[in-house]
Amino acid sequence: MSLIDTLRRGARQMLGVPGPDDDFWYNAAPGGSTWAGNRVSEESSLQSVAVYACNRILSETIASLSRGIYRYSTRKGKVSVPNHPLNSVISLQANQHQTAFEFWEYLDSSWNLWGNAYALPEYLENNGVDVVGLHALDPCRMQVTGYFDKNGVLVMRGYKYSTPGGRQVDLDENQVWHIPGFGFDGVKGYSPIQLLRQSIGEGLAAEEYASRFYANNAAPRMYVSQPNKLGNEARENLTKWFKDNFGGLANAHKLGVLEGGGEIKVVPVNHRDVQFLETRKFNLEQIARIFRVPLHLIQSLDHATNNNIEHQGIGYVIHSVRPKVVRYEQRLDLLLRPSERARYSAEFNLEDLMRGDLQARAEFNSKMVASGGLTPNEVRERSGMNPYPDPAADKLYMQGAMIPLDRLGEKQEVTQ
Repeated sequence: MSLIDTLRRGARQMLGVPGPDDDFWYNAAPGGSTWAGNRVSEESSLQSVAVYACNRILSETIASLSRGIYRYSTRKGKVSVPNHPLNSVISLQANQHQTAFEFWEYLDSSWNLWGNAYALPEYLENNGVDVVGLHALDPCRMQVTGYFDKNGVLVMRGYKYSTPGGRQVDLDENQVWHIPGFGFDGVKGYSPIQLLRQSIGEGLAAEEYASRFYANNAAPRMYVSQPNKLGNEARENLTKWFKDNFGGLANAHKLGVLEGGGEIKVVPVNHRDVQFLETRKFNLEQIARIFRVPLHLIQSLDHATNNNIEHQGIGYVIHSVRPKVVRYEQRLDLLLRPSERARYSAEFNLEDLMRGDLQARAEFNSKMVASGGLTPNEVRERSGMNPYPDPAADKLYMQGAMIPLDRLGEKQEVTQ
């Protein structure tokens, strides 16, 4: 049974979700240890609100962009090729289990967390040329090996994939569509979660600390002083009594009475002294820096204003989304036939990100029509409107009031 046949057994297996007959050990990697004392893996990092929010905004942005295959010619410029086999795969349905949106959301999440994204191309009638499907592969189940020549030059990559059923499949470089991230060996990208796990671990530790503080607020940093010596059993009974009657939020601020001369000694806790809240806020900013996501996009609006939010949104598109889009486009071009690559190209439409700003769209369209960049009907098409039936709407126009400086004051001829 081929790997694609294995994936076709159901979306559960394709997405790496464990089933009753699956091996669990492969996905159970605990991740790297941190100075905070916890361990951080790509999966556990999603327990951080900041990591989850950053990954979600990035992956949903990429998935929501329209994509397509275009052909370039000297006469017509860029022309969409909707009947190209790869076009529907990247823009409508990646495979029988995933829409294009779901596929790109999964793929980009893999790249954000693991620093690598993998998919298995499905070819038309197994001809090995025309891609008619892309099946996402779980990055934590993939092992990549680089083969180098005697001069240290990378010759090829080798892949070993562990299916959810525990089957080991060896794949060569031509069988895996691999999008590597930042790395130095040319074999695979580094996981940003593992590289920067100290900052993420600090944030998770702060969240755990806050949760435990509320769970144990019956006796935060306090102890009971007894005038008489207690045995082990009496000490355990007293501790259990405190925890049962005053532990957790439901028992907060209840009045407690101690017998036998017992007295509660409280050690003052000042969260401002330990900069607890400031630490959590700073950690949020650190994680946003890792993913290059503006703070306002993850609902941190402390320093946001109407003016700087607009410019931050532009910066997000230029510095966060666009580099990733170029990376994906170039990897998609490798799925085209070698003979097509000089004339065909895959493209993401970043103009989709302007849909929410009606004023910006109106100003852009107005300037493009006035400068001869777009016809009125092209603007209507981009806005989802039917074309205007008058042939004049398919012509390019330009403002005619501008004249050279050396002709100022001359009488202008008017052409009818």
